[in-house]
Formats: sequence, C-alpha cells, structure tokens
Amino acid sequence: MATITPAAGFVQLGAYLIIGLAAGFICYFVLKRRLKSRIDESLDAWAVHGMGGLTGTILTGVFALTGGVGVLGGIWWQLVIQLIGIISVIGYSFSVTLALTWILKKTTGLRVNIDAEYVGLDISQHGERI
Repeated sequence: MATITPAAGFVQLGAYLIIGLAAGFICYFVLKRRLKSRIDESLDAWAVHGMGGLTGTILTGVFALTGGVGVLGGIWWQLVIQLIGIISVIGYSFSVTLALTWILKKTTGLRVNIDAEYVGLDISQHGERI
C-alpha cells in the first residue's frame, strides 16, 4: 500500500505491476539487511513502509502518464520534482523525530526496563491479558 499510493491515479495497469514487483524486491532485501544489523526497529517500518514509499514515489516520476507528466510521458522534470519531495520529507521527518526523541529521552526515557520487556509490553505497560 505504501508503494502504490503515490502512483494511484497517475500510472497505467502495467506500471502498477512493475512498481509492485520492484518494491517487493527492494523491501525484501532491505528487510533482510536490517535483520542482520543490530538496529532495533519495531514493526520494520523503515524497511517496508519507508523503502516501499520511497520506491513508489520515485517510480511515479518515471511511469506517470496521466497528463503525460512522467519520464515515459516525455517529462523528465517530474522525476526531479519527485526527488526534491523525497529529500524534503526525509529531512523534515528526521529533524522532527530527532527533536522528539531528545525530548522523550530527557523526560520519560526511551525504553522500558528489561523485566517489563521480557514479560511483554501488553501485560507490563497496559495490563492486557488474553
């Protein structure tokens, strides 16, 4: 969903398939690489949604045919616009996340203790029992 959302309404059916296959491969290999690293990323949000959305946004600039605005429609400038958008969003997201993380670290902390994590956060933090 994160991959095809930027292209919705702008690309033809064949492009949907190409974008989906490309994102599937990219997300899979990024996820495998992340699993080998020591990065603690819950839900693999960056590997799946981040890289999927990035792939979809770039390929929208390539395959967008509605109004002939994509590279395949003869307008290479659309790819540049897509890349500027990507850089802007990454910069904004990184800055805001860094600021919020710093505030949380100084106030409540970023992690629960090891016992709470071992028991499970549903039980230790929320009191949920099945």
